[in-house]
Amino acid sequence: MFQLINQPARDLMFNEHYAFFSGTSKLMGQHFEKFANHILNDFITESDPFVVEIGSNDGIMLQHFANKKSDTLELNLLKM
Repeated sequence: MFQLINQPARDLMFNEHYAFFSGTSKLMGQHFEKFANHILNDFITESDPFVVEIGSNDGIMLQHFANKKSDTLELNLLKM
């Protein structure tokens, strides 16, 4: 493990052309599917759950809730 002493400016790394989407990772998709199943099976008691995710990136987590017939709301902060 190592750490860089000099790091590039944040605006050079994370700008309007930065495109990381969780959904492009097969492993992240599998993780969020397991997570959604865990929440729905172990914590949700209603027959028609409503799931809200704040800062949902590309919506990969909510997709797995929606696939299980849950109502969902995706909230993302946009740069204005």
